[in-house]
Amino acid sequence: MYNPVKYFYRIVSTEILKNRRTIALWLTLLYPLFTVALVTLFLYGMKHPKADPWLDFIQNINSVASFFLPFFIILVVGYACNMENKSNTWKHLQALPIPRWSLFFGKISYIFVLLAFSLLLFVVFAHSAAFILSNISPKYSNITGWIDFNKLVNMLVRTYLAGFAIIAIQYWISLRRKNLVFPITVGITLTIMPIAILMVLGIAGILKNPQELKDIFRYNPYSYPFSDLFNFTRKPISESPELPQMTEIFLVVAAALFVMNYFDFRKRNIK
Repeated sequence: MYNPVKYFYRIVSTEILKNRRTIALWLTLLYPLFTVALVTLFLYGMKHPKADPWLDFIQNINSVASFFLPFFIILVVGYACNMENKSNTWKHLQALPIPRWSLFFGKISYIFVLLAFSLLLFVVFAHSAAFILSNISPKYSNITGWIDFNKLVNMLVRTYLAGFAIIAIQYWISLRRKNLVFPITVGITLTIMPIAILMVLGIAGILKNPQELKDIFRYNPYSYPFSDLFNFTRKPISESPELPQMTEIFLVVAAALFVMNYFDFRKRNIK
């Protein structure tokens, strides 16, 4: 008897198996490792740490992670799709007696597995770094308290959700174009462009309102995950369980793009 859940599990397992030695998997490890290591070195170099440095520690991890998240997504999606593109196996896979939805959702599910795994590594590395720091540095050995696990996960989940529109766009481009360079170039260009615009307008003295500075980043899905880094009047991180309005908008945009991409993938005649 046909079991869609079991069939889908096999597809995802196959994706994980055949991509186990790709660059995408290494990026999933290096992204959280580099981020946590960078923040830990900064915290270690502080001469006078605060009474409770762990709140700043997890906030800094989230800030650095949000800045590198678009680049991480662009590279992971590109390399995850590149295996079929470089070997021209999409046509072969679509000729097999398997439904096209399994090919589409199997690949994107593998990408989401990598994202979830990277988030888990953030938590593991953050706790490991805090433990090591409190044992090797006298400045932190006597500090009471510990990392707030729930707050760390909450901040990282919010940051990852802010990048879902990037996943949808890059996945569509990567399925459409066989060249790995093209989707990566497009993604990195759209990510860096707001920073370049900010620099040009700032040097010209055109931008003077802090809200205008933030708007340059928050309306671009590629720079939205780190838009708060350029909000110079920002308040402490909200404890509200509700997502920001722009995150909800980009989630709806991402869902719509995934649906359109799926129907485009089903109808496309790959040559």
